[in-house]
Amino acid sequence: MSHMLTWAQDHPDLRKIELIVRSTNKSAIAMYRKFGFVEEGCFRARVHTLDGSFVDDLAMAWFRDAAVAAQQGVAKGGAAPRS
Repeated sequence: MSHMLTWAQDHPDLRKIELIVRSTNKSAIAMYRKFGFVEEGCFRARVHTLDGSFVDDLAMAWFRDAAVAAQQGVAKGGAAPRS
């Protein structure tokens, strides 16, 4: 993850990285947040599990502008910029 975000920061035309993660994968969600990803939305009951229940997927994204602002000590709280 560190390598990918370093690469992304070195490519100014890249403004956003998106991912989808299961809402039940709390450790992955925490890691993504640590790296500056924010939630953009939720796909309700997207996955039907073997036990018959449904699990949501979360859409998350990393925004270049938010990462740059955080590095400069400007942005706090993980709010994504409007595009």
